[in-house]
Amino acid sequence: VPFQLTITSNDQKTQKKQKKQKEGKQDKGDSVLMGVVMTIASVLGVVLSVGLFIMLPTFIFDWCSKIMPFLKPDNAALSSLVKSVFEGFLKIAILVAYMALVSLMKDIRRTFQYHGAEHMTIFCYEAGLELTVENVRNQGRFHPRCGTSFLILMIIVSIFIGFFITPFYTLVLGEDTISELGPTLMNAIRAL
Repeated sequence: VPFQLTITSNDQKTQKKQKKQKEGKQDKGDSVLMGVVMTIASVLGVVLSVGLFIMLPTFIFDWCSKIMPFLKPDNAALSSLVKSVFEGFLKIAILVAYMALVSLMKDIRRTFQYHGAEHMTIFCYEAGLELTVENVRNQGRFHPRCGTSFLILMIIVSIFIGFFITPFYTLVLGEDTISELGPTLMNAIRAL
């Protein structure tokens, strides 16, 4: 009988070791899977943002300029200005539409509410006030260092930079070279 108890306890120890080894392998497998998923999500995020905020406005402008020729004046500098303004408004509209559509989701709307509360809390803290509910409620929701504000600032900067791309290339390369390159290549250069 004592011999059997020893064997049973050894079996239990072996089973525990095997279980820990399986869990360890599963943890490694989960972390590898999570790494793959994060990589795919990051790549898709970059592709989506480039597609939505760079390629889509360019293609929409090109399509609209075929229907409405007044959008492409003969003067290259003026044409660049019109294109930049048009694309800039499209970028802002896409961002606002995206934020509005996403906010229709119950969980995201709640996240936005928490985000606004975070801004109010930061304002309260920066004002040197005690962090109480009443002090936080008296603060503003829109913080100047918010990531969303940064996105809008970057869009405005991209609009401003877009004003100078075609005139710069026109000065460097000349109008003849630009017309030889064609609109597709120039759009790719402009997007870069």
